[in-house]
Amino acid sequence: MNITVTDANGTAVTVPSGTTVGEVARLLPFFTTENAVLAIIHNDICDFQTALYEDVTIRWLPLNTREGFMAYQRSLILLMVRAVNDEFPGATVKVLHTLGNALYCELIHTNGRSAGYEDIQRIQRRMRLIQREEPAIKKEFMSKSDCLRYVRKHGNDFDCKILESLDLPEITYYQTGKTADYYFGPMVPDFSYLRYFSLELYTPGFLLRYPDWERPRELATYKEVPKFAKVFLEAKEWGRMLDCSYVSQLNDHIHDGSITEIIDLAEALQEKRRAQMADYVVSQKPAIRLILVAGPSSAGKTTFTKRFCTQLKVNGLRPIMLSLDDYFVERAYTPRLPDGSYDFESIHAIDVGFFSQQLLALYAGEEVRLPQFNFLTGTREWQDKTVRLTPGSPVVVEGLHALNDDLSRVVPRYEKCKIYLGALTQLAINDHNRISTSYTRLVRRLVRDHQFRGHGAERTLEMWDNVRRGEESNIFPFQEDADMIFNSALLYELPVLKGLAVPLLEAITPESPYYYQAHQLLRFLSPFKVLDPSYVPSNSILKEFIG
Repeated sequence: MNITVTDANGTAVTVPSGTTVGEVARLLPFFTTENAVLAIIHNDICDFQTALYEDVTIRWLPLNTREGFMAYQRSLILLMVRAVNDEFPGATVKVLHTLGNALYCELIHTNGRSAGYEDIQRIQRRMRLIQREEPAIKKEFMSKSDCLRYVRKHGNDFDCKILESLDLPEITYYQTGKTADYYFGPMVPDFSYLRYFSLELYTPGFLLRYPDWERPRELATYKEVPKFAKVFLEAKEWGRMLDCSYVSQLNDHIHDGSITEIIDLAEALQEKRRAQMADYVVSQKPAIRLILVAGPSSAGKTTFTKRFCTQLKVNGLRPIMLSLDDYFVERAYTPRLPDGSYDFESIHAIDVGFFSQQLLALYAGEEVRLPQFNFLTGTREWQDKTVRLTPGSPVVVEGLHALNDDLSRVVPRYEKCKIYLGALTQLAINDHNRISTSYTRLVRRLVRDHQFRGHGAERTLEMWDNVRRGEESNIFPFQEDADMIFNSALLYELPVLKGLAVPLLEAITPESPYYYQAHQLLRFLSPFKVLDPSYVPSNSILKEFIG
C-alpha cells in the first residue's frame, strides 16, 4: 500500500507504507542536513526513524530552531558517552550543567582520577572517528521490564529508579556501537549532522562546546562565566550534602517523609544567602544608593526583592522598592516586533527618562508619587500615597533591564549594587540527562500565568519564544557584570509544580500547534513524584508562582 506525504510547502511524494521520515526527506529537492533534522507530524515531534503508515502532512524543523538545537545537544552527548565508553571502559562521565555556549562535564576513571588533557584529546579523536566511520544512531524499543533488567546489569541504581517511575509500557533508547542510552527527547538523524563541536579541559572536568542555536554553521565563541560557574558548583555541592543530586533521590525523600527536612534546609539556605547579601550592601563604603535586581522570566525577582528589602530593614535601612513593570511607556508608544506584535522585552518599552526623573527626585529628598501601570488599558496610573527616601537608605529596583546601565546612567557605578537571579537547579535526571534551567522557569511561568493572569498553557507557550529572545538580548549579556548572583531554584519545587502544571499541559489537544511543546514538558516532568503544595512555607519564593 502506498501513502502520500505532503510538506508545508505543498510538495507531495507517494511512498510505500512504512517509509521513514528520513527516507521521505531525502526524496525532497530542498533537503540538506541543516534545513531538516526533525519533523512535526500531527503537531508532535518525530525523528527521522519514525515510520509512516498513513497520509500525513509534515513540517520540517531545521537546526536553527530550539527543538533542532536540543536534538543536536542530546546527540552530541550520546556521541561523547559512546567515545568515553570506547576509550575508557568502566569510566563514568557526567553532564552537569551549561556554562555559556558549552556543557560542563566530568570524567571519573575507575581509579577515581579525573580527566586530564590527554584524556580529552582521546575522547575528541574518537568522537570524530565514530562520526566518520559509524555515524548511525539506532532507535530501539524495549519493554519496561526488559529495560530494567538491562539497566540493573549495566547501569546504576539512579537509572533503575527513574525507569521505575515512568508510567510507560516500553522505553525508547538509542544504540551506537556497544553503547545503549536513553534520553528525554529525539536525536538528529545520525552523527554526521554534528559537524561543529570541541572538547576543552576545564578542571576538574571539561567543556563540550557546540554552536549557538541561531548560527548552527559555526562553533559558538566561549565566554568565561566565573561567577555562574561558582554558583553552579555551590548548588552541586549542596545537593550532594543533602543526598539529593538526582531526581530518584528526591523521590525517595518524598516517599519516606524526609522531604520536610529538605524543604526546611533549602528555604533556610536561601534566607541565609539573602541576609549575607544585605550585610554586604551595608558594609560597602561609599554607601550603596541603588540596588538593581534582574533576572530572566520566572526567576522570582519580585519575591526575592521583597525579602531582600526585609533583610535591609533588619540592618537599619529603609529602602524604597521600585518595579520596572510600572515604568512601561503607554501602549501606543510600545515598540513592535517584525511581525507587528508588541515588544515588551525591549528596553525601549521602558520610559527611561521618567524613571531617571523619579530616581533623582527621591535622592533629592522630595516626596514622590509612584506610578502603577495598568496592563489591561496599557496606560500609566498613580498610587494613592507619596513616598520619601530616608537619608542613607537605598532605592531597590527590580525588573528585566535592571542591570543595563542605559537604565541608570544618572547614578555612578560605585554607588550601585547589581544582583542577578537565576534558577540554577541542583538536580539531574541521571548522569546524561540534566535539567534545563529554562524548562524549570517555563514550568514556573505556566503555573503562575494560570494562577494569577488567567492564561491557559497555550498562551504561555505561545509567548515563550519571544520571552527567551528578549532574555538573550536584554538579560544574559549583563549577567557577569552582577556583583552578586542569587540562585532562586529550590530542590523540591518541581514535584510541587508538577501537580499544578500537568493538568494544564494535558488540556492541550493534538490539534494545537503547541501540542509538541506540551508533550515535551510532560515527558520532562514524568520522573518526578508529586508533592502537595501545602508543604511550601508561606514566605517561600515558590509562592510567587503557586499562590
